[in-house]
Amino acid sequence: MFRIVFLFLMINILSFGKIEDGLNLLNLKDKRRIEKLITKIENNKDIIIYIKTVNGEESMQLENPQKTVMIIIQKINDEKIASELKFTEDLRMEDKEHDLNLILVNNKDYMFDAKYENYFENILVGIDKLIDSSEKEEKITDK
Repeated sequence: MFRIVFLFLMINILSFGKIEDGLNLLNLKDKRRIEKLITKIENNKDIIIYIKTVNGEESMQLENPQKTVMIIIQKINDEKIASELKFTEDLRMEDKEHDLNLILVNNKDYMFDAKYENYFENILVGIDKLIDSSEKEEKITDK
C-alpha cells in the first residue's frame, strides 16, 4: 500500500513541477490542461514558465533563472487577491509593461469569478503572443 501511495505522490510531483498550487485553485484535470499548454509554449518559445499560488505575500526564487516567466497569484486576505507576472531580464520585456498590464486587466474577471483555469489559460496565450511580438521586434532591431 505504501508503494502505491508513494508512486502516486511522485507522479503528481513530477507531473506538475511547473504548477505550484498552494491555494488549491485548480483541480487535477485543469492542472493537466494548463501543464500541456505550458509545455507547448515552452517548446515553441524556448522559455520556462512557472505558475505559483500562495497564501500571503511570498516571492519565488529560482536557482538559474534564464528565459523564465512566472505567474503568481497571492491571496493577501479573505477579500483581496493579487496577480503578478514576472519575466527574467533576458526576455527583454521592459518595453512591454503596458501590454503586460493589459493581459492582466483583460483577464481579471476570470480571477474574480474564481475561473482560475480560464485565467491561467488566457494569461499564457497572451504571454505567448507577446513573446512573439517581442522576438519580431528584436529581429528587426538586430538588422
